Amino acid sequence: MINLYLVRHLKTEWNKYWLCQWWKWWKILNDSYLSYEEVIEFLKKEEIDYIFSSDLSRAKITSVYIKNQLWFKKNINYSYFFREINFWIFEGQDCNLIKKVQPYIYDSNWFFKYNVKLKNGESVNDLRERVFKWLDLLKEKRGIFC
Repeated sequence: MINLYLVRHLKTEWNKYWLCQWWKWWKILNDSYLSYEEVIEFLKKEEIDYIFSSDLSRAKITSVYIKNQLWFKKNINYSYFFREINFWIFEGQDCNLIKKVQPYIYDSNWFFKYNVKLKNGESVNDLRERVFKWLDLLKEKRGIFC
């Protein structure tokens, strides 16, 4: 059996202000490292074989931090397939702007609908497809999940 743990990147300056951040560099907040103590303690109890990360700088910083805290000896595997949804025109904008411009993108619980794309951007399903494509490539190249 395979256990897969997904960890979001450390909190950035833009997260603090609820601004949409796409694939650019944003400063990591120092206090966000403290919020990872529980994550680290949980992962220390698990047998970790691989660490995979988005190639975005905030994700790289987070994965290196986790690696160092776990004394993980192997290299981190970075991939653009793990990048978050492309927010395109909403980059740097207050997240509430999406509600004003595209209210139909949300379901009744105010989560993004999977198959509705952001204007000039991606849908949750696009992100999902990228990750599944990566899993297929990983199977072919390494046989890890076979």
